[in-house]
Formats: sequence, C-alpha cells, structure tokens
Amino acid sequence: MALPFLSLTFAFWFGWRNRRKAAITLFIVSLILIIALLQYHITASLNLQF
Repeated sequence: MALPFLSLTFAFWFGWRNRRKAAITLFIVSLILIIALLQYHITASLNLQF
C-alpha cells in the first residue's frame, strides 16, 4: 500500500518543481493504483473465526 503514497509524493515533487505534465500524469496513475488496490481490499473475504 506504500506505492500509491510514494507516487503521490513524486507527483507533489514534480508539481513543486513546475513539471506540470509529469505531476498530473503521476497523480492520475496514483488515483488508478488507489482505486485498484481499494477494489481488491474491499472484495477480499475477511476469513474471521470466533
């Protein structure tokens, strides 16, 4: 789960360095990663035993 946060950090860094196209691209890639990982974690069974 650290990959989306790392890519968002790089997106912020590129934005700070005035590299607008790279920042927007990394932001969109980060959102896609977050949505994909969220979908995986939402649909996985919890396998709880009491």
